[in-house]
Amino acid sequence: MPEMYSEFHNAFSILATTRRFEDQVLAKTKAGPAPVLLVEGVSDQILLATAWTKLYTTQPLPFQIIPCGVQPSPELRSGGAEMLRRCVEFLAIASEKPMIAIFDNDRTGNEQYAALNKDAFDVASDAFHKEHRSGRAHAILLPIPEGRARFVTPHDTEQRYLVIEHYFSDAVLKAHGNIGPAILDTPVFKIIGDKVKFAQSTAGLTPEAFTAFGPLFSRIFTVLGIQQMPQAMDSMSNDATATSHPQIPHPPPPSIAQQTAPADLHLRGGE
Repeated sequence: MPEMYSEFHNAFSILATTRRFEDQVLAKTKAGPAPVLLVEGVSDQILLATAWTKLYTTQPLPFQIIPCGVQPSPELRSGGAEMLRRCVEFLAIASEKPMIAIFDNDRTGNEQYAALNKDAFDVASDAFHKEHRSGRAHAILLPIPEGRARFVTPHDTEQRYLVIEHYFSDAVLKAHGNIGPAILDTPVFKIIGDKVKFAQSTAGLTPEAFTAFGPLFSRIFTVLGIQQMPQAMDSMSNDATATSHPQIPHPPPPSIAQQTAPADLHLRGGE
């Protein structure tokens, strides 16, 4: 009997904490006009915010990036793919804010992406994109960056390993001690080490280290239908050292967007 009570108490505590967190996130989504990016943990939040700053130096971050997890402090949140799924399912009906849940393209991310409520989320532009029937909430799997195709095995979600840290080169990851052992004697590897510490350290990297994030931001803009695209690295165009930097991918022109942007998504002056 004590064991049954303990199990019930633990389950109730987790449920209550999750609901409090959902309410906190809902309140945060209402705090400003920007679209919301829901991510699995704080390291994802740091990497996306840093990548934006590096690639689009003159443009304010046009999204609210919210890490999922039940820890009271955002700095400690690492809710993972299951909490991310729960959050977007809840916010899709509780909030009118445009949002995207970004799932890692690994085994767990694919499992939770597949588990999204099938009565509410439909496959949209492609298999890596689902849209809530309200039209406001979306879920995507991380796009596969150049050179990482083998990390996402076609037709076998159990053999997928792509996480956002793989957007950096092997050289960067090796220098920070984040490359795990090779999987089955292939170039594929899991990320090891402290992800938050690595994310914080990327503030010292040069903009070219973030090249792979350009297509990810392009994907986000396209899914949300945002029509005013920022220009990447324009502040460097007249810089004497600009020739030492490769061209950073710009988001696509408005004509390729696959849906009409709601009025509140036409960002004005970086809102």
